[in-house]
Amino acid sequence: AGQNFSLTIRAQDVGGNDVLFSGPVTLTDNTGTLTPTSVTFSNQAFVTISTARIIKAQSNVVINASGSAKPAQSNSFNVTHAALDHFDVTNTSGGNVGSQVAGTNFAIKIVARDAFANIVTSFNSSVTLTNTTASITPTSSGNFTNGELASLTVNITKTSSADAISVSGGTPTRNGSSNNFAVNAGALADFRIANISSPQIAGVAFPLIVTAVDANENTVTGFTGTVSISVTGGGISPNASGNFINGVWNGSVSISNAGAGRIITVSGSGFNQDSNPFTVNAGVLDHFVIDPPITSPQSAGQNFSVTVRAKDVNNNDVLHNGTVTLTDNTGTLTASSLVFANQAVQTITNARITKAQAGVVITASGSGKAVQSNAFTVNPDLLHHFSITNTSGNPIGSQTAGTPFNIRITAQDQFNNTMTGFVQTVTITDLSSPPINITSGAFSAGVLTSQSITILKARTDNQLTVSGGVPPVNGMSSLFNVNPAALDHFTIDPITDQATSAPFTITLRAMDANENIVTSFIGNVSITDLTGTITPTNSGAFIGGVR
Repeated sequence: AGQNFSLTIRAQDVGGNDVLFSGPVTLTDNTGTLTPTSVTFSNQAFVTISTARIIKAQSNVVINASGSAKPAQSNSFNVTHAALDHFDVTNTSGGNVGSQVAGTNFAIKIVARDAFANIVTSFNSSVTLTNTTASITPTSSGNFTNGELASLTVNITKTSSADAISVSGGTPTRNGSSNNFAVNAGALADFRIANISSPQIAGVAFPLIVTAVDANENTVTGFTGTVSISVTGGGISPNASGNFINGVWNGSVSISNAGAGRIITVSGSGFNQDSNPFTVNAGVLDHFVIDPPITSPQSAGQNFSVTVRAKDVNNNDVLHNGTVTLTDNTGTLTASSLVFANQAVQTITNARITKAQAGVVITASGSGKAVQSNAFTVNPDLLHHFSITNTSGNPIGSQTAGTPFNIRITAQDQFNNTMTGFVQTVTITDLSSPPINITSGAFSAGVLTSQSITILKARTDNQLTVSGGVPPVNGMSSLFNVNPAALDHFTIDPITDQATSAPFTITLRAMDANENIVTSFIGNVSITDLTGTITPTNSGAFIGGVR
């Protein structure tokens, strides 16, 4: 398979004598992979090609040659596989490996193949196995039989959302990998508590991260229960976790009593787990507040001030040492951290949000404490550009000349926020010659949800440009093709006066209704003239819509 061989086709008369022949001969075979697919005789009795090539391994292969309505068939012969090129790793049915459970056996199939996907039946050795998490057993297979290992039982102990099994073997070494598949955790076997830093401050919340694990220390993402929480030497709040999310409870707790060697214990589903010992010091900080309230509205991309105050349990300002970080529910806030150095109040002036949104809330977090600001609105910045897509918001696909299609245009600021106040019209042009020039309908809340466009001229890599606004701004679509419409008529390039019986050249073109060349037309047309003496009367096949 894949190797060139010689093939000779002879033209013969009814008595088996070689005859001179001119014309094409098509070549096919019963594997469907023979190349080339044709040869051309030019006043020859036989043609020999040395580059015949079949890539599918098969017994009883037969080559068929056909030209001038005369078929011929070769002897049958066998095509064997090529050298080992790679391995396929699948389930035992030859499909994708499905989701698995960590620590649970499952079976795979491994097939040795050549570069053309033929089974290398001569491969009867073993291969080594690895996986993405380096937790597969065994790491070496048994021997293949006729190029296949029909069923190999393996076990993977580590979870992954996109694990894959890789195999290596042969001389020289060849490789192969399975599809990506999930390895999910096994049954709940225990809990783990993340290391707790020491010291902590009495009455001050600090993080407590509890993870549900299986027998192989994988997070049991399906565990959504709760655990009870207790501590040595005093009280803890809360004394029960919330529901785990994806096998993890990422919460916070506070301890009322100071002391050394405190140990937190979590209990649930018949399992108990202790934390590391840590110290709880007396403390004063209770919470933070954001005050004064943040002014509404703000403008996207414009700096504003945020002031954070440290408070005790009775809401008095307290001196504090530590860092407070700011986040928001738009995901676009940038701001300096507020560093308290024996201070009760810290203000920054470079808070900046780039996403326009109502109900924006800033969260200030530090020392295990978090507080939210008042809700406020962030309005878009100035008109910056237009976004041009199809009506689903995706890039514009290929279109047909003369056929209307609809686009969606959105007025946006520099941060891609919709300019809801934009309600004007825009001008739409393209790269065709001559270009379209369309005035759109009026926008509504910054969006023109559907604008009909008709482009008459076929073009590769066309692009729409939208202009509008005061001062004017532009926007461009992705590149897209405008293909010719259906065949409408043929044209003949102008012909000069000709002499009788003297050959001359004509050029025929297949055209759509908009005078675009229909490049997909590869048929033949008949040719006539007013004298009735023109030859030939058939054009032969068009190429790219032209003959």
